[in-house]
Amino acid sequence: MAIRPSAIWQQQADEQTAAIAAGPLSPDQAYAFTLWPESLRVETDAARDELCWYIDASLEESGIDVAALEARHGIEPGELIGAWRHW
Repeated sequence: MAIRPSAIWQQQADEQTAAIAAGPLSPDQAYAFTLWPESLRVETDAARDELCWYIDASLEESGIDVAALEARHGIEPGELIGAWRHW
C-alpha cells in the first residue's frame, strides 16, 4: 500500500517532538518541522489529488474507458486513480 509522503513527514515530526520531550533530542537538532512544515504537507496532498484528476482526465481524453478498465481488472469504480488519491 502506498504511503503518502506527507504522512511519513508527519511521523518523523511526531517522533522528533517525542524525542525532544523525552530529552535525547534538542530542539535545534530537530529538522522535520523545518523541512516539512504543515503548509507543505497540506499543499503536497492537494497537488497529489490534482495530479490524480489530471491523470484520470488524460486517460479519458485519450479514449481510454477508465470505468471499463477498472471493471476488467476487478477494481471498484474510481479506485484506479482513487487508490492514490485516498492514501
